[in-house]
Order: sequence, then C-alpha cells, then structure tokens
Amino acid sequence: MARVPGMERLQDIGGVRLTAAPTAETYGAGVADQVSRAGLLLYAEAARDADQSAFLEADRKASELQTQLQLRVTDLKGKDALGAPDVAQKEWDTGVAEIEKGLTNERQRQAFQRTATGRWEALNKTTQVHVRTERAAFDASESKAYIENETALARLNASD
Repeated sequence: MARVPGMERLQDIGGVRLTAAPTAETYGAGVADQVSRAGLLLYAEAARDADQSAFLEADRKASELQTQLQLRVTDLKGKDALGAPDVAQKEWDTGVAEIEKGLTNERQRQAFQRTATGRWEALNKTTQVHVRTERAAFDASESKAYIENETALARLNASD
C-alpha cells in the first residue's frame, strides 16, 4: 500500500479546519451570543453608573441635611439645648426618608443606608457633646444665680 509521505506528522493545531467543509461558525453561528454578552456587559455598566449617580446625589443631600441639623442644634443654648437630641433624631429620620424616595432600587438604598448611618452617628455625637456642654453651662449659671439670690436674701434678713 502506498503512503503519502508526511501525513503521519499532522497535528491538531486548535481551531484550524483540515477539511474544506464549512462549519456553523463560518455562517455566523455564535455571533449572536457574543453580541448578547456584550450587550449585557454594557447594560450592567450603565446600571452601575446610574446607581453610582443616584447614590452620590442622595449622599450629597444627606450631607446637606447633616450640616443644617448640626448648625440648628449648636444654635440651641442653655435649657433649650436639652431637647436637641430628640429634635435632631426626628428631623434626621424625616429627611432621610424623603431622600430615600428618590432611590429606585435596593442596591442604591443599601449603599445610601450605609453612609446615612455613618452621617447620623457623627451628627448624634456632635449633638450629645453640645448638649453636655450646654447642660454644664446651664447648671453653672443656675447655681451661680441661686447663690447670688440666697446671698442677697441673707443680707436683707441679716438685721432681723
């Protein structure tokens, strides 16, 4: 039997056709899958960008709310400052709920909740420090006024 020299050395070189018959890929099979995958990747990227934009807007609004409440709380002096934590909590909860209405999906809400919690903790700490300082100043002022009044009363009644 006659042999063609060199045929025994042919190797599979991955993806190269050794026959002249066309394959399904020749006619475009699989292209739709590639286009579909590319479309899904573009959609996921656009969704991620939209989530990021919505989150940044919500966080900016929360930052503004935090600043406004912090200024309002620190403007309260003396006895008026004692109710500041309740006022701050109520207005914070109302403001955050309003901001969350602008978020359109759970990813946005979860990301916002994480930063809103951190902002509330910072605001609450500032509020508590301010209340403690104002309470001490109020107590010192009241004590001093009480002592002055009692001293004056004692002077008036000293001759009795």
